[in-house]
Amino acid sequence: MKKAFLCCLLLFALVMAKADTVYVADLARQISLKSLQKVAVAEVPISTHYKLPPEHAFRPFLPNYKSKSKHAYWLKITLKNNSGYRRQLYFNSSMCDYTFLYRKEKKSLIKLSVAGRLVTNSELPLKYNYLLLPIDLEENIAVTYYLLAYNQHVGAPHINFQLYNNDDLPFDDYRDEFKETVITLFFFGAFSFLSLFMLFMHRKSGQRIYLFYALYLIGAILYSLTRLSPITLLGAWLGNFPVWRIAFNEPAQFIFFALYNLFAIELLDAKKQDPILAKILQRLAIAYVLYALAYYLFNTFYLNQQMRNILFNVHRIILFPINILLIARCIYKIKSPVLGYFVTGMVFFMMASLLAVFSVLFLRNFDSGEPIKAINIFQVGLMLEALCFAFALGYKIKLAEQEKKESQQALILQLEANQLLTKQTNAILEEKVKLRTQELLLANQKIEEKKAKEVKDFFEKKLAQAETMALRSQMNPHFLFNSLNAIKYLIQTNESKMAISYLTKFSRLVRIVLEHSKTELISLESELEALRLYLEIESKRLGEQFHYEIKIAKSISTSGIQIPPMLLQPFVENAIWHGLLNSNKPHKVVNIILQKIPRKNGIICQIIDNGIGREKASLIKRNTMKTHQSFGMSLILDRVKLFNLQPYRKIEVSIDDVIKNEEIDGTNVSIKIYETTTD
Repeated sequence: MKKAFLCCLLLFALVMAKADTVYVADLARQISLKSLQKVAVAEVPISTHYKLPPEHAFRPFLPNYKSKSKHAYWLKITLKNNSGYRRQLYFNSSMCDYTFLYRKEKKSLIKLSVAGRLVTNSELPLKYNYLLLPIDLEENIAVTYYLLAYNQHVGAPHINFQLYNNDDLPFDDYRDEFKETVITLFFFGAFSFLSLFMLFMHRKSGQRIYLFYALYLIGAILYSLTRLSPITLLGAWLGNFPVWRIAFNEPAQFIFFALYNLFAIELLDAKKQDPILAKILQRLAIAYVLYALAYYLFNTFYLNQQMRNILFNVHRIILFPINILLIARCIYKIKSPVLGYFVTGMVFFMMASLLAVFSVLFLRNFDSGEPIKAINIFQVGLMLEALCFAFALGYKIKLAEQEKKESQQALILQLEANQLLTKQTNAILEEKVKLRTQELLLANQKIEEKKAKEVKDFFEKKLAQAETMALRSQMNPHFLFNSLNAIKYLIQTNESKMAISYLTKFSRLVRIVLEHSKTELISLESELEALRLYLEIESKRLGEQFHYEIKIAKSISTSGIQIPPMLLQPFVENAIWHGLLNSNKPHKVVNIILQKIPRKNGIICQIIDNGIGREKASLIKRNTMKTHQSFGMSLILDRVKLFNLQPYRKIEVSIDDVIKNEEIDGTNVSIKIYETTTD
């Protein structure tokens, strides 16, 4: 009876053991431990993580199982190799700080290996992969393994472990690492060489643009160092500083962004072309550096993967639209021959950044089915951007050299011309010396006559200038008198607010008129500025029935044309006071049109109103008592006559009626301003 009971008990134990055993031959190439339903998990406080929990603490490791912060997790799995030959499997330790692998032998645990983000490269079982934990399985032997996973710092450990049933996994993984490393090493070598060359150029030329470009490249190199594969010597050495690699990854990017901004300011000459954009880029660079420092210090002492993931997403959401706006402002404001290269480089960089962020979801490698490395996409984008910037810098150097060459060529031509002129002058002087004795008396006579003529011309010019100043002195009081009459009218009609506004604009106009009265000539641009202010004042006085418009042809540079001050205003004033105020039309319009005179070096300014015309205006002035003094017209016409006495300039004034439907429909004043040559 006892023997039968013992046999049943042994059979039950064997059945139960078989139920908890995972058979290797039945496994897929890659499977999650949560989906096996034969894995047990036990949760313990982080303070007692090193103690193996009792068997009753383990429970099934199901797909909906979630980990907690400040806890460690023991996973238990029994594997049996029923493949008929020795096998090697691999646990993927997921993104935990530490994952220890133990094998149970009788009543003791044997530590096999350790992996994780904070494990140094010298401690890893596979030197090029901090996630994989290899296990060797003999044929037809069941072995129980324990996995201990926990995070040293804040944050729940990610215990979504995978089991790889693939003997070739190290080779496949090494192959993938090698593909990534080839691009990274090319990136590292190209940027290192280019940065050294730019530092050399800066040392030789002293130009800051080379220094900032070199620093921009060095910033990109620093970022690539944090992602350098451990299959390289440098990557293996850096793998001994896992905390630095994790904490410095994101700050390296922001240091790179800061140096990028400083380089962009120099490349686009933003301080001259758009000072506001330059200030924005400078302040963003300072903000990037400060944030990188704070981020590095925070993550060095407070590693938190969840917080880093959140900050990573927030950064990209904020920075992407900022860069879009900066590109738009550059296109709108910056006028630089290298702008196209700069914008193209930024577009490459932004596209690569977006592809890198979404590569895990959308881009697949067709050979292995694994995600394309985001760092490689990002590095390719950086290389394309750096290539565009190198083209921009080269083109800028070419333009500078071309300008320098043209200046040197112009200087050589000028020196040759001077040399030829010197020879010709010497020949002429020698000939004149020979004839000087014979022509001395005649030459002296001519010189005396010439001096007499020059003195006469000089005094005539000074007299004309004095008369012009006298007329201009009369012009200013005349204008002030008429404007004060307008203010008086507004006050008498109880238009106090309008009078105050009128006075404000009037004071500005008086200041401009007084400044103009001190100079003989002003630019057409300044004259139009005063004219606009005068029309605004009249518009406030006359109300909504008065309209005016100033049209300037695009081919006219108003800042480069010199005219006498107060040339246009008297004609406009005359059109308003005598042409429009006496009109019964509901809409009173004055148009000032400036156009180029075809095939002549000059412009024409037309002042066109839809008033009553010259004849009716003259009749009204004769038959009514004058409330508005109008002798400004005669003054300005006298000033034009005196102005035409000066050489190289000429002004013509003509006044005609505007005929519409065989009736007079206003007045057209045409003022032609010519710039004549010295020939």
